[in-house]
Amino acid sequence: MTYLDVPYFFLVIYERPRSNIGSEGKLVYERTPKIDISHVEVPYHINIPDFMRHLDYDNHNDNGTSHTWCLGQLRSGSEFLGVVIYKGPDTVHRQLYNGLILLANTVKRLFIYNDEKERAAQLEREVQEEVRRRVEVEAEVLRISDMERLRFSIDLHDDICQRLAGISMFGKSLAAQKQAGASSIRELSMLIDETLIRTRQYTHDSFPMELDTLGLKDLLSTLCSAISKQTHCECLYIWNAKDSSPLSQPQNLNVYRIIQEALQNAVKHAKANRIIVEINCNDEWFTASVQDNGTGNSELNFEKPVSNNKGCREGLGLRSMRYRAHQAGAEYTFDSREIGGTVVKIRIPLAL
Repeated sequence: MTYLDVPYFFLVIYERPRSNIGSEGKLVYERTPKIDISHVEVPYHINIPDFMRHLDYDNHNDNGTSHTWCLGQLRSGSEFLGVVIYKGPDTVHRQLYNGLILLANTVKRLFIYNDEKERAAQLEREVQEEVRRRVEVEAEVLRISDMERLRFSIDLHDDICQRLAGISMFGKSLAAQKQAGASSIRELSMLIDETLIRTRQYTHDSFPMELDTLGLKDLLSTLCSAISKQTHCECLYIWNAKDSSPLSQPQNLNVYRIIQEALQNAVKHAKANRIIVEINCNDEWFTASVQDNGTGNSELNFEKPVSNNKGCREGLGLRSMRYRAHQAGAEYTFDSREIGGTVVKIRIPLAL
């Protein structure tokens, strides 16, 4: 600037590239007869019209030559990047104009560089968030698995083990008798049969082997029929889809487990006497819903409800349903109301 005899020069950059001329920006460079620096240590925000009103408009230099103030736009294509404000003789305008083209290209590259840095930082934040969510999901899976094993062990201890202990004691008492009557043998046989049925039921609940042979449609029909027979609750089953499920085997298992858990909650906790299990399927979505007329609880509608003074909290079953829906790639909704019962619904998108 000294070589071109330009005593005053200010560079103002807009916050972002614009489609029109802006009135505000950051002052990043200034040169005056009293200030001879290459940049502003801390760029600060200015109003360009206000800034220009306070400039010295004496058009005569110290050597008597005439200098004029000029404002030049920094443009790259159709984008406005900032302005330069300078004071100098008329002979420098052409040279500065060529310099402004180079300066605009440099500023544009700086904007691109900053955008790439922001995108990289955003991507890094997203990766860290995904890692955090993955860690939380893995921890939740481990906790649910531990709770499932705990529940299974309690069922075995409180039911099967107690039955086997009773059978053992009954058998020892028969062995101590000189003659065991036919009625005693029949009673022992009945106890063994009941224990066998319970053991098979626990095995089935752990993994429904019939899913491979019967398919989801018939297995859900069997489940709803069993609920109706074993409880005083009417369980209606509606299948509005093709005979075979369009889902993968892991998705079928997760859907079955969600419906199974929803039915158990409706009977055990909501005290429902009527449940509707409905399956719908079109070219885009597979939808499953379980609706009961029991006593709902709106406190459970939150994504992660916490314990409150009423002792309401989300149990293992609800967390398990939400986790299984996530594993199946499904949209999951849980709507529970004191009047109107509870509706559990999942929607799984189908690949075209």
